[in-house]
Amino acid sequence: MALKDGKVTISNRSSEDIWVNKLRCSCGYACRRDKWHVWKDGSISYGYQCYNRINNGAKQKREEMGLDSEGYCGIRMYGDWKLEMMAETLFEQLMGDKYQIIQTALDLLKKYYKETSRKDQQGNSERKIQLERIDTRLRNLTVMRADGEIGKEEYQKLRDQLENEKSRLEAAQKEAEAAECREALNLEQIQQALEELVHLKGQGVSRELVDQIVYRVTPVSENQFDWYLHLGPGTDAQAGLLVEGKKGNCVPSVNGIREFLAREEEKTDLDASEILDSLPSEQLPRLPSRTPGNKISPGRA
Repeated sequence: MALKDGKVTISNRSSEDIWVNKLRCSCGYACRRDKWHVWKDGSISYGYQCYNRINNGAKQKREEMGLDSEGYCGIRMYGDWKLEMMAETLFEQLMGDKYQIIQTALDLLKKYYKETSRKDQQGNSERKIQLERIDTRLRNLTVMRADGEIGKEEYQKLRDQLENEKSRLEAAQKEAEAAECREALNLEQIQQALEELVHLKGQGVSRELVDQIVYRVTPVSENQFDWYLHLGPGTDAQAGLLVEGKKGNCVPSVNGIREFLAREEEKTDLDASEILDSLPSEQLPRLPSRTPGNKISPGRA
């Protein structure tokens, strides 16, 4: 990303990391993921910082040296755990009582599935009664033929009619029973799938849910972030989140959620002031690289 002619030009390149794709610093630059810490179990913690700070240096350092710091970024690297905790806190507030939502969904499934089952059971019962009647008529027909009450041709004609009807009913019965087995609800599996969607077991919000609803995360500082959300057709929202303290005792807080009408976004050459409220009213000039002759170019995330 770079600032050019009063516009923020955003690269169309994407990353496999969800947060690299969503993060956009308040100074207008994209962000890069760096390895921060490797734990004893081999798991890795990552940190994020913007390309402005990576390529041009820290705002604080320039201020200490008495240099012009306008347009430079002062936001230090922040850990991935902050983003995960904020996501979980935000979605908990958006969704309210997740357990109640899941229970309501299961109750509705049980209710309407039972109503459908009753109709199927009624149809099965009616077919069974018809089959019993056909068997009775076939027996009576055999008796009538044995007693000479009907001729051979009439007997055969009536028997064929009854046999054909019996075959049709038996086929319909088998099809209904097979369909009932296929459509049988496994409520335990459905509940597990719903819980995994929002990861109610402390594993964080699913990437699919984040990707669908969150379209931008803007760090205002190492501890303050603005989240931009798609809530539905034509409706977006901005939520401010504050996350302070260390990982073990940190509790993120949501500082209100403001809804607004969604506007059509361009993927490139965006006006920064239209995207981020936290950007300055006057667009920042493009900063020179610390290495003469080199242009600002984002590295790999």
